[in-house]
Amino acid sequence: MFRKDYLFNLPNLLSMSRGLLMPVLFFMVFRLDTMNMKIAFVVLYIFVGLTDALDGYFARKYDICSKLGSELDSYADILYYLGSAVFVYVLAKDALMSSMPFFIFTLSMFALEIIVSTMKFKKPLFLHTWLSKFSALWVFVTVILSVFVNIDTILMITILLYGISFVENVIIFYLKGEVEPDYKGLIFEK
Repeated sequence: MFRKDYLFNLPNLLSMSRGLLMPVLFFMVFRLDTMNMKIAFVVLYIFVGLTDALDGYFARKYDICSKLGSELDSYADILYYLGSAVFVYVLAKDALMSSMPFFIFTLSMFALEIIVSTMKFKKPLFLHTWLSKFSALWVFVTVILSVFVNIDTILMITILLYGISFVENVIIFYLKGEVEPDYKGLIFEK
């Protein structure tokens, strides 16, 4: 269970479960007509979000970080955060529409990050900087709150944080070249 080269070690299982549970959340988000469904959605979303934090924690704690694990985490993150954007759209469409210019900017920066990393390194590279992690936490809270309350201001902050995070990643690619996915960020560089 704690071998680095083992596909089904704990961190990899957590990353895979995040990807595999996303279709369940997609199914649920369109059926939030009762308080029980809302609570079930939030509980499952929290569990899926915790897998995002725990996979890396266990990989570092048990010294089983691997290239495969990092890639599984990155692909599961893509599913999770694109899914989270869809959830916000479904749950808070009006708030998203009023933040559309910021949302388009952020999506453009995400696309630029993918284009730049693919052109420079022949593959998309997704960084887990501190700013990216903070933005991810903010998205996590935003989705949960959007089930129950109006999130206009919270959503605008979320979108701007992610936009700034994507800009930081592009700058890192140009200044530092190909870095490890767990690069801490420009501000936290030693």
